[in-house]
Amino acid sequence: MTYLRIPAGAFQMGCSGGETRCKPDTRPVREVRFSGDFFISRTEVTLDAYDRVLKTGLVGPQPATNVSWSDAKQYCELAGGRLPTEAEWEYAARAGVEGRLYGSIGEIAWFKENSGGSIKPVASKEANALGLHDALGNAWEWTADIYSAPYYRNGPALDPPGPERGSERVVRGGSFSTPDAYVSLSARFAFPPSTRDATIGFRCVMP
Repeated sequence: MTYLRIPAGAFQMGCSGGETRCKPDTRPVREVRFSGDFFISRTEVTLDAYDRVLKTGLVGPQPATNVSWSDAKQYCELAGGRLPTEAEWEYAARAGVEGRLYGSIGEIAWFKENSGGSIKPVASKEANALGLHDALGNAWEWTADIYSAPYYRNGPALDPPGPERGSERVVRGGSFSTPDAYVSLSARFAFPPSTRDATIGFRCVMP
């Protein structure tokens, strides 16, 4: 896997830039700041990379899916990193933009209307301004965070670590089966951490 440096800085987290189809748990917009740089994988973790670490016997250039939250956490830790916090994920995915998308949706993402109902090789669509591919579409991505609507609104502005209590984990970014209208940089969903689904993958962060 290739990792990209994400510089320290600040951004507006949540339903920003005049986006209109936002759920209540993405409001209000709030400023989040990062005190230091971090590295995030350029693409979702692939089957090839997952096999090299965990010897699954499944190989290919497409995202590793059907992995539980614990599976994803284990891979990232064995690779020397961790899952991104929800704030880190959105900061890196936005790459300085507000609103729903970081480019023309057909150029940057695989989603329901253009995927033909199947997952695709990573990096086959355009990257965002920081060089991340597939931040939107192709596969939902596990984050480290427990799901909490109140924390999303009221968490600390500096380096938010995520909630301490809750039963579900947050996924971000949308997948090959997500309709165009619901692919969004602010959209957040939650699943039990034991969930294994063909639409859910992940990427890792390195210090």
